Parts: sequence; C-alpha cells; structure tokens
Amino acid sequence: MTEFLKKITRGLDLLVLLFIFLYTAIYILKYEIIFFQKIIIFSAIIGLIIKLLYWIIDNNNIIKNNKNLLILRIAVCIFLYLNPVYYLSQYQNLIISEFIVTTTLIIITFSALLVIVVEKLMNSKKMSNL
Repeated sequence: MTEFLKKITRGLDLLVLLFIFLYTAIYILKYEIIFFQKIIIFSAIIGLIIKLLYWIIDNNNIIKNNKNLLILRIAVCIFLYLNPVYYLSQYQNLIISEFIVTTTLIIITFSALLVIVVEKLMNSKKMSNL
C-alpha cells in the first residue's frame, strides 16, 4: 500500500508541476485559459490530499529524529500545492502589470520544481540512512 501511494504521489507531483509549467508557457504566449486554471486547482487539491495520506501512512516508517523532514513536508505543501492554488484563485482580483504576472508565474514554476528536486534528494538520503 505504501509503495502504491508513493508512486501515485510522485505522479501527481509531476502532473501538478507539468500543469503549472504549461499554464506559465500558455500565459507567456498571451493566451489565458480559465478551464486550465480549474484543472490545476483540482489536481493540486487531490495531490495534497493523497500526499498527506501517504505521509500519515509512511510516518510509522521514518526516522523519528529527522526535523528536516518536517520542514521539507511543509515546504512541499506550500510551494507545490498551496502557492499555485492561492495565486490562481486570487489572479482575477489582482490589478498588476503583465510583466509582474509573468514573473510571478515563473517564480511559482521554479519554486515548485525546486521543491520536487529537494524532496527527491531528501527521500533518497532518508532511505540511505535506514
């Protein structure tokens, strides 16, 4: 069960990252798809729920004294799931220039990518310590 959830969470992480990347690329090309925003929000919420379920089940198998793991999990929740959802839900209410919107989307995309890479490195380090 744990391995199955692990594969699903990795897949959903990459799917959310891909959707964020595609939305940023589409926005840079001066297109705006409202339906695509809803897909990102839905997939991020589902990904967060499944990730939290995986962490609850996997919590019995981790090293109890690893404080960096808690910080990493909070960072994953914020930068991969909550930040894009919050930005896309508040985007319609913002009155800012196109340059700022594009820059913000690029920053969100790179922070989500960075969190996935750091999580992958941390999980491989955790497994090597066991």
